[in-house]
Amino acid sequence: MSPAERTLHVLAPHVTDHRVTKGGTNGYRAIALACASTGPTQVHQLFPDSVTAPADSEVSRLRVCTHLNLRALVEAVEATLKPGDVVVKCVGAGRDEDHVLDVEVMDLARRAGARVAYLDGDAALRLDRMPARFYLRDLLPRLDVVFLLAGGARAEKRYLSLGAPAVVRVPPAITTFALGSIDSSTGGRTESPRATARDIDLLVTVGKVSAREARLPAWIDAAALAGRRVAVVAPPQPGIGAPIEHLAPRDPIALQKLYLRSRYTLNLLRGPALRFGHTPPNRMFEAAFAGSVVITEPYPGIEQDLVPGRECHVLTDPGALPAVLDEPVDDWQRMGAAARERVVNSARHGMAKLRSALNDLLAKPPDPQPSVRRSTCRILETLDGSPVVLDDSVSSEALEAAMSVLPNSTVRVSKPDGPAELDDVVLVLSVSAKEHFDDTWRGPSPAALFVWAPDGAPMSPRIHWLPGRDWLLTPAGISTRGPR
Repeated sequence: MSPAERTLHVLAPHVTDHRVTKGGTNGYRAIALACASTGPTQVHQLFPDSVTAPADSEVSRLRVCTHLNLRALVEAVEATLKPGDVVVKCVGAGRDEDHVLDVEVMDLARRAGARVAYLDGDAALRLDRMPARFYLRDLLPRLDVVFLLAGGARAEKRYLSLGAPAVVRVPPAITTFALGSIDSSTGGRTESPRATARDIDLLVTVGKVSAREARLPAWIDAAALAGRRVAVVAPPQPGIGAPIEHLAPRDPIALQKLYLRSRYTLNLLRGPALRFGHTPPNRMFEAAFAGSVVITEPYPGIEQDLVPGRECHVLTDPGALPAVLDEPVDDWQRMGAAARERVVNSARHGMAKLRSALNDLLAKPPDPQPSVRRSTCRILETLDGSPVVLDDSVSSEALEAAMSVLPNSTVRVSKPDGPAELDDVVLVLSVSAKEHFDDTWRGPSPAALFVWAPDGAPMSPRIHWLPGRDWLLTPAGISTRGPR
């Protein structure tokens, strides 16, 4: 089969879901568009949506298949996968059980002789959490390439050290490609939109609750109490004293229309982005693409995205915000135009880089096909044989359940002396102990946590669940899903 006859299969969390307001949707759309411009492409997303992509979005020309559950998605890919095809597996495509889909995709690809690219748009969070025996480490050597939309050189080096055969860093500004007007075939308009309709002084977009919300009131109050019109794309936030507008666009395309109305857009960062570096949110590029000047907290690598003082403002103190909002019209228009040009050029470069990498994958001969499909329980197979340690909070019944899952493992009787002794074991603990584990634990993460939940055990919504490391162990068996 020639490269021209091969198909690209994009597995993404969502490309048409109108309920998703965060900028990641445009990232998945841009990846799908890159594939569609490279060869025949089928996009698969999980869970139904009530509307399709807006008519003014480039994604409206994609072939998108929506699946009710993970099994239906896997079966649809398996039914159409051919030797030499390329699967682009986006992080998060399997929602709550994304780690299971990662394993399934590798099984399907090896069985069909297809190629696999793994797209990570949030490497800072993923690599920050990856313990020594995290399941992804077993899969990385079997991939063909990792596409990175964030994390920079640090993330690339880390992925290569973990066994990835190749890494392609794609400029994160590529996420704006799905908004249109960038592709040269459509004219490549690059001028900054007019300023006459910009009736919002400062736009703040917060997709979901995270650590940055604690810093949000001070920034909003600084602008609103100075008499500036502030609009927030989020539910009402506690602790904000000044009157502000709360907006709720239901699609990234609708959000883009708000950027076109705003003179400035505030960007606050999550903790992993501040620690890891070069992990800008998509809102920075979408705002700049619309000519809205970005005001952001500093982070390592920012100059690779927007040049401080020329293409964006970098502030650490909310008290400095009113002075920036008062700068002359000519100054903010000049900065907005410079940032837009930078983002457009970066998006074009990123799209060319991604297309080149995809063409290389399509040109490779199919992998040899094994005669037997690998087990879908491969994640557990990699744990079988690891020592099992019981926390004081669990009973002998929990031990029996754990050993039935890991028949080749042995029990470590003595309690570990410290964190270093738990970096290669399966730790069995109770629901109540798990609730505080990630907040209090210091040191290497265990290979896995089995959380023992006998019938009727109460589940706290405060339990943090790391897919691929954490497992819910019950008298009926073991589950990859976190407690509900």
